[in-house]
Amino acid sequence: MPDHRLARIGSIAAEQQELLHATADGLERTGTAEISIAEGNIGGRLIRFRWAPYLLDISRTREGVPAGWSLGTVPRSPASARTAAITSALAQALAALEPVAPR
Repeated sequence: MPDHRLARIGSIAAEQQELLHATADGLERTGTAEISIAEGNIGGRLIRFRWAPYLLDISRTREGVPAGWSLGTVPRSPASARTAAITSALAQALAALEPVAPR
C-alpha cells in the first residue's frame, strides 16, 4: 500500500475516532453496523466462532452499487485488540470510499 494511502487511513482514524469506536461497539454488541457518508455506505458484520478468531466482513456501496468488500479475522481477546482491529478495518473502508483526485 502506498505511503500516502497509509497516511490517509491514519488521518481518517484520528479524525473519525468517535464514529469508528461507536461503530465498532455496535458491531461487537449486535454483530452488524453501518456507516453512511456522502460518498457511500459501509456495512460491517462480525461473525463469531466458538474456538477461532472472529471473522469481520465489511462491504462498501457507492450510490447503491457494490464498491468492494474485505474479509479479515479479528482476535477474540483482549477486547482492546479486537476494537483496534475493527476500527482499523473501518478506517480503511472509509478511505477506499473517498473520491480519488484526478491525475
